[in-house]
Amino acid sequence: MAGQVEDNPAAKEKLIRTLRKSVKDYICKLDHRSALFWAERAVTVSKGHVHDLYWLSHCLFLTGQFHRAIHFLEKENAFKNHILCGYLYAKCQVQLKNWKEAIDIIDHFLNESGSLKKQKLQFLSGEPESEQTSAHSGLLLVRGQIFETLELRDRAAESYQVALRLDVTCYEALDALLSHNLLNAEEESQCMALLSSQLAASGLSSEETSFLHIIYTVKLKKYKNEEEVRKKCASVALADDPEILSSVAENHYNQRQLTASMKLIQKVLAIDPYHPRTILVYLALLVEMKEKNDLFKLAHQLIDHYPREALSWYAVACYYYLINRGETARQYYSRATVLDRNFCAAWLAHAHSFSMEKEHDQAISIYLKLSQMTRGGHLPFLYVGLEYERSNNHSLAEKYFHRALKMVPEDPATLHEIGTVALYRRNYDRAVNFFIRALNQLDKHSLSPSWEPLVNNLAHAYRKLGKFDEAVEYHLLALKLNPKDASTFLSLALTSAYKDDYEAALRYCHHALAVDKDSSLANSMIQKLIQEYVLSTMLPYEPTMPEHKPKFIQNAARRKLEDEIQPKTPTLSEELSPASYKGDETPKLSDSDMQIEDLSMDSVGE
Repeated sequence: MAGQVEDNPAAKEKLIRTLRKSVKDYICKLDHRSALFWAERAVTVSKGHVHDLYWLSHCLFLTGQFHRAIHFLEKENAFKNHILCGYLYAKCQVQLKNWKEAIDIIDHFLNESGSLKKQKLQFLSGEPESEQTSAHSGLLLVRGQIFETLELRDRAAESYQVALRLDVTCYEALDALLSHNLLNAEEESQCMALLSSQLAASGLSSEETSFLHIIYTVKLKKYKNEEEVRKKCASVALADDPEILSSVAENHYNQRQLTASMKLIQKVLAIDPYHPRTILVYLALLVEMKEKNDLFKLAHQLIDHYPREALSWYAVACYYYLINRGETARQYYSRATVLDRNFCAAWLAHAHSFSMEKEHDQAISIYLKLSQMTRGGHLPFLYVGLEYERSNNHSLAEKYFHRALKMVPEDPATLHEIGTVALYRRNYDRAVNFFIRALNQLDKHSLSPSWEPLVNNLAHAYRKLGKFDEAVEYHLLALKLNPKDASTFLSLALTSAYKDDYEAALRYCHHALAVDKDSSLANSMIQKLIQEYVLSTMLPYEPTMPEHKPKFIQNAARRKLEDEIQPKTPTLSEELSPASYKGDETPKLSDSDMQIEDLSMDSVGE
């Protein structure tokens, strides 16, 4: 039988076609061993034809036999003469961490700019143009991955962008650019514009172009009207797509709309309970909401099902972070970053664990390392600024805040921090300017309670400028966001006293005591306000009383009291944000301790 096939070219060709079909069929069935067995037979029958060498090496790659795959690709110099073989050869070398050999073969086919060297092109199939595009974008993707591993991130970003321009459906290149923060805000906008033009010139149908455009718009978060995006997604059957819903949920999280974000996350998890990007946002929400039990359960599930994934160990670290066991959390954050060196969320949370324990130097060191890794991420600089602010080094803090703002202009979190520094420096006009700019980036009608300190600090700045009506307006808005904040009531009391409305001031002080019955500041303010109210109602020339100046702002004791009510200490939430550490993350601030000195009334009438 073998002799008949050998002597009959037509029968031999038919047998080879049958063997090749079997190889591809078994690959589709995920039966890689069977595919490998018939690929070996095909190489034997075809006498080592390059087509069969490629598919044999392909099967060896799928079964993890990278050295064997390289051996067969080197036969007849297939890896140098055929672009698909060269691409597979580079992939094998990457798996073996032979970076130089991988770069050498990529440079054999590509120029420094990423364009193909035409004289090097040979094809395996009958459709060289599609094969060329596929292999070309694949080589650029591998080059970007190698550059990123070697920490040449500028060159990595360039390679990914060229791969995406060449093949607009190359999602892995887009995901690397976004999840690893290799683009700043301006470059993201340019990337979206370029993608739009590439889609228009791609030759795809209008339906396909619209489909891809909507996906990339949501991924890049280049939209303002969420309802409009929802309608567009529904028009292309993407209304319940996990990736789309996850991206929208992440955007809600970054805007501190935690309830809306959790609602979408729950919807996605009902469709796909282990969707990686959704799990990352879900972990951030669980930490933010301090849901220890749910986080503990999720971490165990991930470790049971995916023990080799960085995300699983990150979840474990998040649990220990939440229960304030920083040292244990760092062990698991380190394990996650070993499994995935580009896991930005794990690096950021690792630094947070030091910050939580007031280890500012170690935290700053990791933030700065992350700033080198995330070329377009502004959060490392923002957090470095916060560490310096906690150390009362406002000059350095402002320097890093401005670096963050340069990368993501009009980011509300960064604008708020710069405004807070101006408030500490008593540059109240500048503080108001930055606070207003921050508020303009948010929807005032649906502000999250997390933004209450921003609103309160704006009110503080207005009060310092003597604009008491505006101060009252924003303090009342802050109360709507957080009705149980004693410090806001006390700020309203002080502002009302400035307006000579002592009854309102006393009322607000009693509200503060209802919220915090142990507030010594509220009790002291009530005593002094009562004295001031009584004195202000007496005749200025009463024989038994000294001359009195009723204006609250002229009273030295009140000025001391004014100094006691400081703006809220800005402390960005050190919860764990998702992989897209971009300009959308919002701060959560903690209340300052508002202690009062022993204020004597001896200076009344001073």
